Amino acid sequence: MPYSKEEVNEQADVDFICKKHNLGRYDLIQVVTAIARNYELRPHDALKRLVDIDDLPTYLEEMKSNQVDKEFKRQLRKKNI
Repeated sequence: MPYSKEEVNEQADVDFICKKHNLGRYDLIQVVTAIARNYELRPHDALKRLVDIDDLPTYLEEMKSNQVDKEFKRQLRKKNI
C-alpha cells in the first residue's frame, strides 16, 4: 500500500538528524529510545523532537536529571506510605 503525501511529509529526516547532532544511526537509535521511554512518546515523536533540539548533550543531561528527580520523589512517597 503506497504512502499518502501527508504520511511522507510527517516523517522525520533521519539523515538530517544524524548530521545535525553528529550521531551515527546506532547512536541515534539509543538516544531516540531513551527520549521515547522517558517522556512516554512513540519513537517517531521522539525523532521529531530531536529536529527541534539544538544542544543535544545539554538536553540529555536535563532529561537524566529530571528522571533522577522523578525517581527520588517516587521513592520518598513510597517510604512515607
